[in-house]
Amino acid sequence: MGRERARVIKLHHELFGLPECIGFMNGSLFEIHQTPTWHSELFWRSRKLKHSIPSMVICDFNTRILFGATGHYDSANDPGVLAKSGLLEHLHHAYFEGEQYVVADPTYVKTKWCVPIGTNSEHEPLIGSDIKFNHLLSRARVSIENCFSALKGKFGSLEELRNRLRVEEDVDRHSRWIVTCFVLHNFCLQHDDPAFMAEIIDYFYRTHGRSDYFETEESTYSKYGNFGATNGFFVVPNISMSEGIEKWLALKKYVLEINNYDIEHLDALYKNCNEELN
Repeated sequence: MGRERARVIKLHHELFGLPECIGFMNGSLFEIHQTPTWHSELFWRSRKLKHSIPSMVICDFNTRILFGATGHYDSANDPGVLAKSGLLEHLHHAYFEGEQYVVADPTYVKTKWCVPIGTNSEHEPLIGSDIKFNHLLSRARVSIENCFSALKGKFGSLEELRNRLRVEEDVDRHSRWIVTCFVLHNFCLQHDDPAFMAEIIDYFYRTHGRSDYFETEESTYSKYGNFGATNGFFVVPNISMSEGIEKWLALKKYVLEINNYDIEHLDALYKNCNEELN
């Protein structure tokens, strides 16, 4: 195991009580200022009903971006972006070591490498210990929300992408811009967050011709990732959902016990409360 990976895992354990946790995963939408004239129906809409480019990021406790993907305009949700991100295509090149994993949003599927916040469903109802475990996971997962907030706060251009989107190649231009901000975000973290760097890139964005920069011959589905020296952390093994559920339950047991919670007591309390309400 590399020293940097070991350091991150150790800090995640100390800060959140999560053993073998490498990072935190979620997706976000980057809104487009003008409605795309090229197949606008393919672009997901934000809560403000603006056309957007979806992105996915994995970060550590310090909001450093370890992996990112963007530009997959016809992916309607976070798992869709993950499926097209290139992350899953490298299964046979490198793997998580041992029981390492990321904590993720509830929209992702439980696997051995991905531990999402649990969701309540008819087939898999939450019980008292699940709810408490969700609470502890959510406290740790705030890191990824802070990461997106820091990105958009540092680079105002990400609040609304103002490059025109008239042909398919323009999607790649938007993606290049987003990835540039990913890289500079990590640079700012490493160099004590020099504010001038964010100011320089936003000034460039506002004052230069939109069509003269960031040309690329790569396809719209270019793969982006590993922004910085991460030793290829996030390449995932092909495992079944049943293993993911077992991993989730085993981690729940460990985390609750080290936080001095009794699983049987939590479940009994939840059951009694439900019976009283009914």
